Amino acid sequence: TGKGESFVTTYTLDELTKMLDPDSFFRVNRQIIISRHACRAYENIENGKISIDLSVDVRAPVIVSQKRAKAFRNWISAVAMT
Repeated sequence: TGKGESFVTTYTLDELTKMLDPDSFFRVNRQIIISRHACRAYENIENGKISIDLSVDVRAPVIVSQKRAKAFRNWISAVAMT
């Protein structure tokens, strides 16, 4: 969480993705769902992938695959429009 807390759940990430507001949360990859508020910056990296800088500590780099990159750009650009 944004406060550094962790929660255990029996839901899969697919199930959580369906429960969360798609305007506020994005499924980055097979392991991570991010909040719009946690995304500080992002940059294009090799092979069309995107590296995301989050305001919360994560154990590994947060990378959006080439396949999901366009959806991420569309999602994050909606921030500037709201």
